[in-house]
Amino acid sequence: MTEIPDWQVEHRGRRPRRPPRARPPSDYLTRRELLDLVPLSMSSIDSLEKRGLFPARFRLNPINRVVWKRREVVKFIEQRARPRP
Repeated sequence: MTEIPDWQVEHRGRRPRRPPRARPPSDYLTRRELLDLVPLSMSSIDSLEKRGLFPARFRLNPINRVVWKRREVVKFIEQRARPRP
């Protein structure tokens, strides 16, 4: 009788799931989170960033993801908000 490998027993013959992707700490925004927060398109953000008017992105290691500092993005939004009467 052949022995069934552990991974087949655990997953009932299905392929095991990949481990979840590493997420950056909540102090940082991923591209998806940035687009949910800022009412601009990615091309507009790119343009503003190149002109130095939007917070710069950077690569977060060791997870190798591009992120923005949440604090800087919120400050950008607050500065651009219209004053309320």
